[in-house]
Formats: sequence, C-alpha cells, structure tokens
Amino acid sequence: MKNIGGKYLFIFGVGRSGTTYLSVQLARYKEFVGVEEHHFIRSVLGRRIEPFLLEDIEKTLFWGSLKEDNRQLLRNSGCRFTAEELLDQIYKDSEKLRLDKDPKLIQSLDLIKKSFNDYELLWIQRDIRAVLASKMKADWSKKKGLVLNLLISIFQYNIGLWEKLLGNHKIHIVQYNELITDTEAVIEDLLNKLNIRSSGVENKSLEGMIRKEERWKQNSLNKADSTRIESWKSSLSRCEIFLCELCCVSSIKQNRKFTGLKYPAYLISGLLFISSIGFYYLFKKQLLYRI
Repeated sequence: MKNIGGKYLFIFGVGRSGTTYLSVQLARYKEFVGVEEHHFIRSVLGRRIEPFLLEDIEKTLFWGSLKEDNRQLLRNSGCRFTAEELLDQIYKDSEKLRLDKDPKLIQSLDLIKKSFNDYELLWIQRDIRAVLASKMKADWSKKKGLVLNLLISIFQYNIGLWEKLLGNHKIHIVQYNELITDTEAVIEDLLNKLNIRSSGVENKSLEGMIRKEERWKQNSLNKADSTRIESWKSSLSRCEIFLCELCCVSSIKQNRKFTGLKYPAYLISGLLFISSIGFYYLFKKQLLYRI
C-alpha cells in the first residue's frame, strides 16, 4: 500500500480521557477539518487490502459513520477505491490539517507510521483513577466490569508509553487537567508546537457540537478547580483506588491515596508494562478490531 497524502493530526488516548473535547476545541479553528470518529484506520486501513471493494466497505464501522450523501457519492464513483479516495470523502479541503480522533488509535500507531507521510500525534493523558470512574458511569463501558476496564486502560496507556520511550518525536502529550482548567492556553501551546499560526477565525459550524460536549462534561467545565477534576475520589471505593494505584502508578502524577504502595506498585506496574508490550506485538493485527 502506498503512503497516504495530506497532513493529519491523530488524537488518541485511553478511552474516557478527553479525546473528544480536545478534538472539538482544535476543530473550532479554520486551519483544521474533521472531528467525528470515522473508524477508517481500524475498520478499513487495517485490512491492508487495496483497492478496497465497496461491498466490503459497506460492512465496516467506517461506512456506518459516513453521512448519506458521502455514501451516495461512493456508490456513484465505482466499486473500487484507494485509501486516499476514501479519505477524500471525509476531508473535502486537502489544504487543512486533517483531524482524526479515536481513543483506539493508540493500538494502531504502527499502522499510522507505515501508511501516512505527514502526520502528528496528540496523546491526551488523564489520571487512570478518573478514567476508571468515568468508564464505570458510562453505559457502553460499565458492562465490562471494573477489572476488565482497568486492564484495557493500563494496556492502552502502556502502548503509548512504549512509543514515547522508543523516541517517537511526533507524539505531543496533552494533560487532561491542564486542558480542562485552561483550555485556551493549552490549545495555543499546541498550535505553537505544531507550527500553526492561527488566524483566530473559528469554525462556527462546530459550536453546537462544542456546547453539547460541554454540557456532557459540565461537572468538569463549569468551574475549574481541584474538586471538579478529582471527582473520582467520591466515585471510586477505597478498593478500586487501591487497584488503580497498585497497577498503574506511572500514570498517577499526584494525590496518591496509598503512599505506602510505592515499591510494590512500581514492581507490578513494570510487570504489567512488559506484559502489555508483549501482548501488543503478539496480537497486533487482531487488536485493530478488538478491545
């Protein structure tokens, strides 16, 4: 498969870590295009079969995310498509920086590196305790249970950490707490890192989506203080906090409840890190479609 043209900004992170909020804040500026998850990389590109057949595309998550007019354009255009032709159905303006947001992109970093010419990666990091508290509230994730949600979060975090340790200079880290408490400053800093001089003109068509996102996160956005950001303290039991701090100490920067766990936590976190990387390389292909 030949490399895909266009300039892309991939936003990833552990599920429930703020990828949507970060993407809509960036998409307000006219230098960016795209914001909604289209699952192209996981459900289409991951198959590594090009040209892609229309009958196969219609069975993917990517097809389900397309608007009806885009689907009709593809039907009218033929039955075989390259990756670039499919992406052009989403990103009409090739001069802009193309946003692609999907927490599970963290499992597809190797595929991104092999498939795209010009790209940058934004990794949004959030306290694993807050992530778990959020997952246990959401209908789609709480069914998995506490232990599975924690293991998935640890696994995804460790893949990102491994890529960073390998020296991937395209990864830019965004801290969730900083984004929530001072959104404008964080976005301005990101634009500088990406060498983007924004005209300051905002994309008005996204205002409705941004307001919806802010209402959904109103507990975090109405007032930027530690009480809001650390709401996990009242959501998780002592046992759940204990498990988080024991298994993923490297993602917890401050306010550890069980300070005596320092050495056993680093040992267990290290073992889980090694296990995560081994699992990732053994089942890399399957992980594009699972978890």
